[in-house]
Amino acid sequence: MKKISFYVVGSGMQGASAASILSKVDFSEKIILGDINEEILKKVAAKIDSDKIIPTKVDASRVESLVDIGEKVDVILNFTNPRFNINIMKAALKLDAHYVDTASGPDLELHPIDYMVEKQFELDSEFKEKDLKALLSCGYTPGVSNVLARYIVDKLDKVESIKFRAAYGPADSKTPMVLKPVEKYSEIIVPTWSPEVSFLYRATQPVSFKDGSYVRHEPFAEPEEYDFPEPLGKTLNVLVDHEEAVTIPKFIKGVKYVDYKNSPDIIAYALIKMGFAENREINVRGKTIVPRDVLLKLLRPPVNHFLEETEEKLLREDYETYIEIIVVEVLGFDSQGKILYKGILENNVPPKNKEERLEIYRRFGTTHFLVSLPAITGAKLIVEGDGRSGVIAPEVLNPVNFFRTMEDIGYKPKIILTATREL
Repeated sequence: MKKISFYVVGSGMQGASAASILSKVDFSEKIILGDINEEILKKVAAKIDSDKIIPTKVDASRVESLVDIGEKVDVILNFTNPRFNINIMKAALKLDAHYVDTASGPDLELHPIDYMVEKQFELDSEFKEKDLKALLSCGYTPGVSNVLARYIVDKLDKVESIKFRAAYGPADSKTPMVLKPVEKYSEIIVPTWSPEVSFLYRATQPVSFKDGSYVRHEPFAEPEEYDFPEPLGKTLNVLVDHEEAVTIPKFIKGVKYVDYKNSPDIIAYALIKMGFAENREINVRGKTIVPRDVLLKLLRPPVNHFLEETEEKLLREDYETYIEIIVVEVLGFDSQGKILYKGILENNVPPKNKEERLEIYRRFGTTHFLVSLPAITGAKLIVEGDGRSGVIAPEVLNPVNFFRTMEDIGYKPKIILTATREL
């Protein structure tokens, strides 16, 4: 078995989770864990407590800092904010390393996702020249969602449209009825990933793909009530700025329409309407402030979830768990005619059963792995030869290998596939 050396940039929730998982698998040789915050680095490294971890202070805003690590690495896993993607990709090129991230946007200027993805694709030729791979958007969604789309498309002779629908909520809600809408339609209050990304991607113009062109919409556009499996049931979905609608048409040829919708965050919606996504300076009592910076400062750092998670807490009967459901609808044609496939991804975060929670925690050192584990899976596959050189997305990878590798590492995603011919 080839041993792989990893460079994990970012020690927040997902970077810490990735480093923890990698410290426990037999295919990792060493894990450089880089962050500008030395205090967080030390805390995360101390909790993981592995000789494989090499905590290293780096500044993702400077390519020179990212490169100056004094180690040879096989692949860089980028868990920083997407505005640092280009810097980290350039560092990968200088280090002759493959590259993986989990999101292409947003940035602080609120550029739509097609713009952000295209900036990354400008480095395609440089990665090809070095026979390296840059795997974009390989988290849970985008990421596993793209792989599931490819798995379904491979069953078809021709594909017409691919639609992604997502919802998230408590597995067993004890919230009073009057507060249920807040519980069902808000995630930025207690984010499990970057608060910056969680908020700003909802303020950015969402992009869909139609008849060969990307179409930009207003935030929270095209609301629809989508019928998800229980316990979520009928849930409002709106267009959001997401990578699937941009990368899928690049690699799945012939598709005419792609979009992505998920549940609107009503707290984020109110804050956006009030101007908290603005980066223009305003005067408050004689002091100049930027509304967006104030909000991002107040949001809770998600790394706390990793640092505060313990076996004792996970065994509590009242431990709060959430369910996330993603539906990938693929409309196309096979040898028998028109057919609609629905691929349903369903996961509890963390699992409802306390024994299962404890088992996963002991296996990975965390129960928050739905973004980090797919990134690790993608990294392992590209290092071992899956995919082509250059800038690619998860739908380029072999979907059967991807899901098998995830399971081999320690988690099998729950997938239900249905097909309907009466259209």
